[in-house]
Amino acid sequence: MTTGSIETFRNPSYPRIGWTFIVLLVAMAGWMPAAAGDELVLAVALSLIWLAGSAVVYRAYVVARVEASPAGVRVVNPFATHELSWPDIEQISSERYLMLHRADGSRVTAWAVQAANAARMAGRRSRADDVADRLRELGAASGGRVGAMPPAAGTRVSAIVYAAMWVVVAAVMLVVVVGS
Repeated sequence: MTTGSIETFRNPSYPRIGWTFIVLLVAMAGWMPAAAGDELVLAVALSLIWLAGSAVVYRAYVVARVEASPAGVRVVNPFATHELSWPDIEQISSERYLMLHRADGSRVTAWAVQAANAARMAGRRSRADDVADRLRELGAASGGRVGAMPPAAGTRVSAIVYAAMWVVVAAVMLVVVVGS
């Protein structure tokens, strides 16, 4: 699927967040033996846990991406990679994540491109909307029939309802803290 030029899409802050956490986790893994003192087994176990956490963060934040070429789309998620040709993609939606709806009825969700909740609450477009539009343009230019997925009725929570939910959560937390 590497025919022609490739455009890569991801949340621009993800690699910075990922590398920051990786440096911290690797530093913690190096610090564990000194912190554990005589407990060598504990130090090794904790170091391995921190290193495994680094690998997961690397896959989730640094590797995750969506690549589009004239041949189709490659969605690289933390634990799976999906390659779809343009004729295989019927619709693209961007309600919460960028989602590619396939001709066989299945869906592929892209972890690297998410809709911003703040933008949704303010009634603005998010980066996921822009990426979905760009993918539709690339699909049309490559001979695909990619359409927009209409928003599902009632799936967007209005800003007032969202704020009311947080007021209730804050009130419950206040009751729990004051009541203790």
